[in-house]
Amino acid sequence: MGGGAGSPDGAGGVAGMADAAVDRALGGAGGQADGGGGQGGSDASLPTEDVGQPDLDGGGVSLADAEPGEAGTLDAEGIDQAGVGPEAGAIDGAADDVPVATDGSTADAAAPGLVAHAGPDRTICAGSSIQIGASATGGTPGYTYAWSASPTCTGCIDDTAVAQPVVSPAATTTFTVDVTDSASAQASDAVTVTVVDGTAPTAEAGPDVSSDPGAAVRIGSAAVAGNTYAWTCDRPACAISDASSARPTVRPTLSTRYTVTVASSEGCMQTDSMVVWVNLPLASFPEDGETSYPVNADLLVRFGAPVLPSSLDTGAVTLVEASTGTPVTFSQTYDAASRTLRVVPTGANYDATIADYTLTLAGGAAGIVSDDPLWPQLLPADQTVDFSVSAADTAAPTIVFRSPAQGATNIVTNTAIVLGFSEALDASTLTASHVYLTTAAGTVPAALAYDPASDTVTLTPSASLAASTLHTVHVTGVADPAGNAMSATTWSYTTGSGRDISAPTVIAVTPANAATGVTAGSAVVVTFSEMIDQSSLASAFTLARGTVPIAGSIAYNASIRQATFTPAAFLAGSAAHTVNVSGVRDLAGNPMAAAFASTFTTAGTLFVDDFEDGTAQWTLDAPWDLTAETFRSSSHSLTDSPAGAYAVDSNLAATSIAFEVGTATSATVRFWLRGRTQDKQDYLYLEYNCDGTGWNTLPTAYTGTMGWGQRSQAIALPSGTTTLQIRFRLTSNHTGQYDGVYIDDVVVQSP
Repeated sequence: MGGGAGSPDGAGGVAGMADAAVDRALGGAGGQADGGGGQGGSDASLPTEDVGQPDLDGGGVSLADAEPGEAGTLDAEGIDQAGVGPEAGAIDGAADDVPVATDGSTADAAAPGLVAHAGPDRTICAGSSIQIGASATGGTPGYTYAWSASPTCTGCIDDTAVAQPVVSPAATTTFTVDVTDSASAQASDAVTVTVVDGTAPTAEAGPDVSSDPGAAVRIGSAAVAGNTYAWTCDRPACAISDASSARPTVRPTLSTRYTVTVASSEGCMQTDSMVVWVNLPLASFPEDGETSYPVNADLLVRFGAPVLPSSLDTGAVTLVEASTGTPVTFSQTYDAASRTLRVVPTGANYDATIADYTLTLAGGAAGIVSDDPLWPQLLPADQTVDFSVSAADTAAPTIVFRSPAQGATNIVTNTAIVLGFSEALDASTLTASHVYLTTAAGTVPAALAYDPASDTVTLTPSASLAASTLHTVHVTGVADPAGNAMSATTWSYTTGSGRDISAPTVIAVTPANAATGVTAGSAVVVTFSEMIDQSSLASAFTLARGTVPIAGSIAYNASIRQATFTPAAFLAGSAAHTVNVSGVRDLAGNPMAAAFASTFTTAGTLFVDDFEDGTAQWTLDAPWDLTAETFRSSSHSLTDSPAGAYAVDSNLAATSIAFEVGTATSATVRFWLRGRTQDKQDYLYLEYNCDGTGWNTLPTAYTGTMGWGQRSQAIALPSGTTTLQIRFRLTSNHTGQYDGVYIDDVVVQSP
């Protein structure tokens, strides 16, 4: 169980990711900003709440391309979305991506060519510093920066070769940036930093964090009376809930640096920055925990963003026997068009008699990263896929759901075609020549999208379909990872003369509105009145406790029109939670006409531990301990063997403290579990002890290969029980040593 090279260490989290990740994305080309950090700096630690983690088994991860907004657009707070934030009242009304300073000057003229951005003029108090500048735009990416000062000031620029240096002039100074792009084009811009007497405010953007694409993350720190706040980012779309708040919520779809400028009542300013590192989504086939993956099927990993090819070099991918760690030889290829990594085992030790294997994808800045040259998407830690192989697969996938249906008539002219398949598909067999739409006039131009979480393919025509016309859907050569291809098939439907102009609505929600006693591990399920464009879900669905957003993942089932939001961690007990859904679009592009809101209250919590604050609530038999190798939420889980495989003939327990149960007559234990034990030989048991009277074993034992999943068992408490303890106990026989178990987010609740 030793952590991989890219694993966070628990104390530093994603420390050091910025420079390494950017250098790799740029391929060593010069000059990408490191963001400075200003006063307070960014310690790059992983978050302790409200930050989602990647879903290793591929469920609930939308792999739709995450595209930034258009450069130069203004958000609701009037912030220049190009990442250069105008000061109050200085709005770039032309929306031409030119920063506007309070003195009315502009940067170099916005043209198709290179534009340098020194940023708006600033005011600071004597003895303080501030971050200036922004990434260049236009030209040919691959920029180098050279900053100078007038009058000259020694040491007043922390780094003259980055886009956003931190400056600390002793007197009013004009700073000029000269930018050169990779085609040798040049541009320059200047900013004046005025120095006045006064006390500098403190700017705290907060530590760097990791987040799933589009997940809600709170940044910043508590507001200080008399100070004003202005947030900007270095992406065209900031996704900031309130740019003037001290602690806004952000929902980036790409890794983004956020900068806060704090102004005191005296007019002095201070800046600080942090990066929200957006996780690189992936779906693997086999899924983590798969127990019967066909031995003749290639191993496929489909990434949610284009991957930097060099990050897939030797060592980024490994395949070993689970019980011995013996390497399995394999070949690998990466298809950029489908963003799919194909691993083909070739070793003689890859067969169904050995059965158990682990595929590891290197995480962190030195691991597999996206090809974004600004701030790449990362795997926050090494991602491991534990699976077992079985007999060869010889059956081709089948279509189990289709819309419109065979022979349907009067279909609206602005809808999409949705197909559901019986199993996972090889994404390389999903192209315009494999799935397409025709009429008598020829092929209808359409975009093809595949959601591996639900094995669903969506074909979206580029324009409205011809009215009163027979349309035929063609599916040919679509195959599963074992290479079993479907026979060619077609079906037809006829359009009517009308368009779909009806907005989708929410027709049901679970937990129900005003529900009480909801379990802490509950998912939120929303049913829509019609099929929706699932790419619109990520930014349209929120779950919050008060004003605090809850991170999680969303999965969509087109056949029953349901979206399921799974919180990244257990919900707080005895707390009100609000579900909000707005802006979801149907397949015709119609957005919801009105927002939907629902509330529920969770049950009382008797005990909870997410293992982010040590092990004070547990008595641990050695070697039980915390690990940062894998986790369900935040950055730690509890494991039976942090240094490697567990020993033979083990009987090891992790025992909780005794906690009060009040008047409860029953309790439910819920926890997340991932593991690999010798199947039906070595077991993890859940046990309980009421008032110290002795241990009782609950009926369900856990064995074999298990991907991260939520487990639950109920306890009937004897009358008069006042305290309860629980424990996890791992037992092993005298043969076989495996990776063991990981436990996270344990909660005990009463009705």
